[in-house]
Amino acid sequence: TGDILAMANLRRHGNKCYEDWDYAYRTRMEPGSTFKLATAITLLEDAKMSPNKRYHTGLKRVVKIGDKHKTEVIDDHEIGKKTKGMVDMRTAFAESSNVYFTKAAYETYKDDPARFINSLKRLHLDRRVGLEELNERQSHLPSPDQKKIWHGSSLVNIAYGYAVEVTPMQTLTLYNAVANNGRMVAPRLISRIERGGEEKH
Repeated sequence: TGDILAMANLRRHGNKCYEDWDYAYRTRMEPGSTFKLATAITLLEDAKMSPNKRYHTGLKRVVKIGDKHKTEVIDDHEIGKKTKGMVDMRTAFAESSNVYFTKAAYETYKDDPARFINSLKRLHLDRRVGLEELNERQSHLPSPDQKKIWHGSSLVNIAYGYAVEVTPMQTLTLYNAVANNGRMVAPRLISRIERGGEEKH
């Protein structure tokens, strides 16, 4: 439905907490691992990559990804220990493998990173989700034609949720679309307004 049932906006000031900012849709940040869903969808739908495609995770060792410019990536725990480090997308997603998704994205899109960014844009990750009147923050999704901010490591970093900034509400909207069988709906904070027990239209 897109209905937001609850939202917490507390911030600690010394020994007390105050509700001082609408963090859910007015704070933009690097989403980190939650962004792997977007990368997975792009790999599956745009690149038609099989979910059975396997990559070596490095087993908690630093892995250097890239050709001329190598980016160091590591998982925070051993993923795929029973399979000697080789895992498929299901396992990589379930265990949140940084190495798997950065390897897959780099191998798939290194020759055309704009295609990766355009696929992310089709998931509406470059725009607001409909809360503009409440001062919703615009997301930040860099593209290869932005020479001042696009670097050799950008593709790899974006693949696991860095070098890109979205609000928590934008991330939530994407996850909700997956749970909603692919239908993306705008978040809804108000379903009806009542006055004196009567609904106002």
